[in-house]
Amino acid sequence: MSRTRTYDGLEHLYRERYAPALKEARPAGRLNASMLRVVQGAGDWSGAATPDLVIGVTTVLRAPARLNLGGGRFSMSGFVPDAFTTMPPGFSNSVLVEGPHAVQILALPYRRLLAFAGEEAGLPPDGDFGALHRGYNVNAEVVTQLNRLWIGTRDPSVNGRLWADGVILEIVASLLEMRDGRARNLRGGLAAWQVSRALELMDARLSGEVGLEDLARAVGLSTAHFSRAFRVSVGVPPHRWLAQRRIERAKTLLADRRLGLTEIAQSVGFGGQSAFGAAFKRLTGLTPGEYRRLL
Repeated sequence: MSRTRTYDGLEHLYRERYAPALKEARPAGRLNASMLRVVQGAGDWSGAATPDLVIGVTTVLRAPARLNLGGGRFSMSGFVPDAFTTMPPGFSNSVLVEGPHAVQILALPYRRLLAFAGEEAGLPPDGDFGALHRGYNVNAEVVTQLNRLWIGTRDPSVNGRLWADGVILEIVASLLEMRDGRARNLRGGLAAWQVSRALELMDARLSGEVGLEDLARAVGLSTAHFSRAFRVSVGVPPHRWLAQRRIERAKTLLADRRLGLTEIAQSVGFGGQSAFGAAFKRLTGLTPGEYRRLL
């Protein structure tokens, strides 16, 4: 198949060209980023250009690999702990591997990411992160963030899009810090009215979805600026405040024994009793039923 073929994204490429290797795919956040798990044998796994910024974590590699992901050729002789690779949008990569390997991938539609994060995020307009494309990068924090996103998107009802969008912004901020070789300066926190407005909006939507862009728009900021400033002002990221608030509301509802657990779960934004129970126990150490029996 020609490498000049046009693809909507990396997931589209895999489904058309390398479908047997694609073991799992699911969306992440309102960006509709793609989380992919691929298992591949030896051979040429090169791909055509896509509009995605691609971040990959190799989980299995027992043979040498030679790659060009946008910054020139480099080699990997085997699995490297806490390592990841990046590839800019619009690049036709070269991937030659001499043995079986497995990779977990986050593919970010870059134009949507630029619009979502806002100019204040400082993202390169063309998606080129310079030296990060010239080889594999070792950074335990970034790999941990990618693993959190991979695990968390298995059940979107537990964490929701607000959480996924926040993690994606954290990952991108970490890439910028690595590219620049220093921590990026955080601007100040939110004004009191902005904190109040954001909390009111989340409180009003406990039973449904609220996105970072909704919160940022309500206080007149970009999503990247809002996400950082909220953490500075409140002490936790927006998704964590919302999760805690939902559980506090659930505790109040559990005191009314006329309400079933499924009804309570739905009223605080969970798709079902199972996801609600898992989140409740994670934050309180008790299941909803155990908590109710103590009342």
